[in-house]
Amino acid sequence: MKRKKLARISARNIIIVLLAAVVVLSAVEFSLAFSPESVYTAGSDLMIMRLERTPPGYMLTTADMADSFGLGAYAYGYEAPDYPLLDYAATSAPYDEDTVNVAIIGDSFVFGEASLNCNELLWRQAETLLRAEGYNVRFIAVAMEGATAFDELGWLTGGVYEELSPDMVIFGYVENDALTGGIMAQEQTPEGKVPAFISAVGTLFPRLAGKLTDYVDARTIYNNKYGRLASDGDYISVLRGETRENYEENFVKPLDAFSKEHDLPVVVMTLPAQTNSPKLSELFRPLKEIFSDTSVHFYDLYPEYHRRMSGAKHKNSIHVNAENDHPGSASHLFYAEYIARFLKEDFPELLGGSAGIDLNSPLLAVNDHMPDAIGLEAVSVGESVSRYLFEYPDLSSPHDFVGIEILRYCLSDPMGKSCVKLLLENPAELEKVELDGSFSNAELYYTRIAPKLGYDNYEIFPAAKITDGVWEIPVGEQVASLCVHLESKSAGDRSVSLTITRREEKG
Repeated sequence: MKRKKLARISARNIIIVLLAAVVVLSAVEFSLAFSPESVYTAGSDLMIMRLERTPPGYMLTTADMADSFGLGAYAYGYEAPDYPLLDYAATSAPYDEDTVNVAIIGDSFVFGEASLNCNELLWRQAETLLRAEGYNVRFIAVAMEGATAFDELGWLTGGVYEELSPDMVIFGYVENDALTGGIMAQEQTPEGKVPAFISAVGTLFPRLAGKLTDYVDARTIYNNKYGRLASDGDYISVLRGETRENYEENFVKPLDAFSKEHDLPVVVMTLPAQTNSPKLSELFRPLKEIFSDTSVHFYDLYPEYHRRMSGAKHKNSIHVNAENDHPGSASHLFYAEYIARFLKEDFPELLGGSAGIDLNSPLLAVNDHMPDAIGLEAVSVGESVSRYLFEYPDLSSPHDFVGIEILRYCLSDPMGKSCVKLLLENPAELEKVELDGSFSNAELYYTRIAPKLGYDNYEIFPAAKITDGVWEIPVGEQVASLCVHLESKSAGDRSVSLTITRREEKG
């Protein structure tokens, strides 16, 4: 009897503990629902695209990735030797056989994670700056979020060099590049695999499972052997011990040999995105020694970045936004100017002479937009007037975005209302903008190249409405993008005609 009673008590206690655990886990899951990142949770019926870009349709990759491009191609079976080639709808003067091709290879910093405009990315701006001075150069970007140096070397040797024929290759180095937890290297870190029980927990508690996954990753993939993630969030130990040896043996030496074999100029440059970081300075320091006896040219941008970008002037544009510390418009312009300068100073023979004229396109062209699913069509593109057609998204109907149902498929911040964003390949002074379509209400806003900054700091201004469907842009504004908010008269017809007119120069 006593044994049965003890068994009943034990069973009861186990049930109580399990119920208590479920209650606690449910409470944690409930609390995580209100965390800032919860709006980006995969599988939710509401994914707010605030202060983030949606990948435009023409940012295509190689054939195997084109159909699944979006939230990190490595999640969709990406493997070498294919490579993530970034492209955009450029209308620049045609490249010819004398064009110098520079390939920039990197991770999310080069990819432009969360950037609001492909035209502000470092490789796009470097090309624009040099072509404005008459240099016949083209920049090719190969990049993906989460990539490491080992992934990037695989892209170069596995297709980029043979298929794209670059005259120079630039690698962007970010603080976690030497870690072996990247796309191609996942199998090198078996201890980084998430235990099966987390997957089981994820069935009932997906947000909690995500937090557990982050914890396991931090204690395994980023451990002492592979370059642990320091407690304060800095990769301070990345280039030490076995991690440094692995970086030198499996990236530096093969890259040096490849550069010499093909007589290919190769550059590795740091891409800092923190202005006052002694630890970042310390992290980049070993790279100079690592590349000192190789054919690879190394540039550490941090000292100059620290001097130029510190202070209040650029602080709001160092990062994409307050919740995302990837490079913002100020950082990308700094990288681009640095690249343009060292190419002119250190590689004049490679770059060739200047034609003495601006080689950028004079056309008034939209070459980037968000969201992607608007079916943007160029009716006519000219130097003075251009006309486009697009479909304003039906916000009452969910859209599918890389397997995630999204209710609101438009940008909303900072206006607080939905909008379609159309971006000019080359910022221009506009005189007026005309909208024609079946809508009950229309509002037009614009962003500009800030006069004292030299870049678009994402500040939005309302355009002045002249008559129904016609807005005027103030004199002197170099417009970088147009933000269109529409409210349709009916659910059926959502087609819009957009006509933009350049302001004529006087005198």
